[in-house]
Amino acid sequence: MVKSRKIKKNPHTKKFNEALYDLDDAFKTLKIPFHLNSGSALGAHREKGYIPHDNDIDVGVFYKDVNKRSQVNKLLHALEAHGFKKKHDEHGSLKNGFELGMYHRNGTPIDIFWTYHDTYKGKPVNYITSYFGKCDDLPKKMCVWIYRPFRPVKLQFYDRKLYSWPLKTVIDSYGPNWKTPIKYDYMDMLDDNKLNYGLAEDFFKYRGKEGAVRWKRDQKSRKKRNQKSRKSRGRKSRKSRKSRKSRKSRKSRKSRKSRKSRKSQKSRPKYHKSK
Repeated sequence: MVKSRKIKKNPHTKKFNEALYDLDDAFKTLKIPFHLNSGSALGAHREKGYIPHDNDIDVGVFYKDVNKRSQVNKLLHALEAHGFKKKHDEHGSLKNGFELGMYHRNGTPIDIFWTYHDTYKGKPVNYITSYFGKCDDLPKKMCVWIYRPFRPVKLQFYDRKLYSWPLKTVIDSYGPNWKTPIKYDYMDMLDDNKLNYGLAEDFFKYRGKEGAVRWKRDQKSRKKRNQKSRKSRGRKSRKSRKSRKSRKSRKSRKSRKSRKSRKSQKSRPKYHKSK
């Protein structure tokens, strides 16, 4: 009889649920939709709950639903009324990449990411932003994470039905091996190219209509450079083939000459001195 593998549960599940349900109630009072994203969305699809080693909750809000400072203030008041307080200063600007960190009264940290719609390299994308670490060296001191445009899906999450990233967005964020649990933190993800799926370091260069034109122009110049390099490699290879042929021909001529000289020496009559 094969023993079933026990799935590890997050030790903070009870207080995480308390915080998440209070967050849900706060958003409902304002009739503002939100969805699970990042690690919380991954857990919703893979573990059907929280990731065992996760220490916070990640949710997203679409910019189109909260795009004014007055709306942000109302949301903050509603969250405070449901037992939340600010975790840190607000990051980014409301128009470009906004992040709000909150603490629940039971100590659970919740990060709220604003989700935006734009174009990148001429294609429509949704994106969120994050800060610190490697992001400080990027334009506007922020990391931009891009995903295919998505609509949140409703999932059963413990005792409630909540909206979450769809599976395609989880794959965009965590790669094809999203089913394999890997323990790492935010800073580890930034520094490892095998983990930071969706990070667009050149987002602001190729953003919008002007970015699409710049991308096409850069693609053409890359093609020209590649063609030139292929031609130069072709010329070099032809030269090397010619040089190899010439070396072979010289060797063959020398070998023919040497064979002829050996034959001529053998064909000559040998004269001996008389005693």
